[in-house]
Amino acid sequence: MDFQGRNRMRMNVQCDRLSSLPDDLVYKILSFIVLKDVFELSVLSSRWRYMWKSMPHVSLSSEDFSSLTKFSKFVTHYFRYRCHMGNLFSLKVNICGKFSPWIPQRIFHYTNASYVKELTMTCSQEQKIEFPIDSLDFVELECLTLIGSRSGYPITIITLPKYHFMVPPLTTLHFEYVTMSEESCVSFLSLCEKLENVTLNKCSITGSHRFIIDHPKLSDLKLENGTWQSKAVKVLAPQLKNLIIINCDGEHLISAPELTSLLYRSKRSLPVIPDKLPSLEKVDLCVSNPDKSDAAKIVDVFQQLNNVKFLTLSLEIIELLSSSVELISHQPSPFTGLTSLKIYPEVVSEQAPKGENMSTEVKNYLLDSSPIATLTLISREVFTQPKVSLSFMLRTYYSKCEGHYCNGMSYM
Repeated sequence: MDFQGRNRMRMNVQCDRLSSLPDDLVYKILSFIVLKDVFELSVLSSRWRYMWKSMPHVSLSSEDFSSLTKFSKFVTHYFRYRCHMGNLFSLKVNICGKFSPWIPQRIFHYTNASYVKELTMTCSQEQKIEFPIDSLDFVELECLTLIGSRSGYPITIITLPKYHFMVPPLTTLHFEYVTMSEESCVSFLSLCEKLENVTLNKCSITGSHRFIIDHPKLSDLKLENGTWQSKAVKVLAPQLKNLIIINCDGEHLISAPELTSLLYRSKRSLPVIPDKLPSLEKVDLCVSNPDKSDAAKIVDVFQQLNNVKFLTLSLEIIELLSSSVELISHQPSPFTGLTSLKIYPEVVSEQAPKGENMSTEVKNYLLDSSPIATLTLISREVFTQPKVSLSFMLRTYYSKCEGHYCNGMSYM
């Protein structure tokens, strides 16, 4: 056999290997590649030639094109020839530069026509952009992620009067770098009747009234680095299981009788819990710079957490209570079933106090009703010790946390 014949045989074997791959594996491989490159890869195998038409997971980016006009034409061409080829499960779109609102709105239209279930759209725009929330007349969409510009302008969502608004079947909503009015946000959340998971990260909610998140089916809610013009945020969610609030403005009132996990971190404010939370088992409560007048509020919050089993507190809260022991000297411990208490400093500086940070009165107040509870306390000296790496400190911390110290104290 001549040299050219051997080359042809080798190429045929390689092509056969690609062609013999199962569809699921091919789709999995192509899901990691932007759609423009998928077209180029289609020459590798005759069987791959038209698989772009039926890909269940598609990624599009305007950065792969020399202009937004070419990107728009490509998107139009793609959806024109694939809409009748089966459902598109997930779509990821990245749009950069100066673009008109009709580009994302057109993608929303294609999303609806292709019965997309998961849509992630990132708009790194260089100018202010507004698009109406009522353009989201989705038929099958279950998960929507909308991310605005990290360095430029956020996406501004507005609502327009529309009486034939189709209720989207969304179960998961993730907004990041998005600006909305209180009215628009509350209205949209209430219209999404099937919502279970909501994340608002680095979002701005405008309006001077009380911002209310009221949803009967919500199970997971995350508010992170939020800017609210209103002074109070009210969470009313009868089926809420997990709540995370990190560095958000204002006072947060929580009414969630089925809550099982709460993570709350703030510089000064404390959560307001008007009623007991009987299902709550895990709490991480961190206030880095509490006001001296907040000691009584901390005691009030503790009274609503009596069923907690795993409790993590910032050292700053412990220090505030230690300076106000008269508030707890004649009160029984609020925690009756505590199994783990972890305390760590949120602020580490040369001006921060060192040494014994937890008074005996506070220790007894927290642990007297939980005789089998383990206590792990990390002192600030750990953070200021030379030649101690952060990874070593964390490994030591978690190994301590896994140990069992019956009502004892472990210092690091």
